[in-house]
Amino acid sequence: MPVVYRSVVNTSGFQRIDLFEQQEGVYVLVYEAERPHSSTRDYLQDTWKLAKELCFEEFGVPFESWQRMDVAQPPR
Repeated sequence: MPVVYRSVVNTSGFQRIDLFEQQEGVYVLVYEAERPHSSTRDYLQDTWKLAKELCFEEFGVPFESWQRMDVAQPPR
């Protein structure tokens, strides 16, 4: 089961931001309120730490706001 970290706390007005790991790295998926079922932006980082730093710097996501979510399949 894939592990996803999700935050709904940010200073950029997004609905949520998800992080999940694949073989090539950690994906950052950004969802806007108007399109909650598909990401409108995506980024690939080498590590969880770099992904969380990107989210803090670009979107104002506090480091302590991430919540682990166990999901049946990775987000899109």
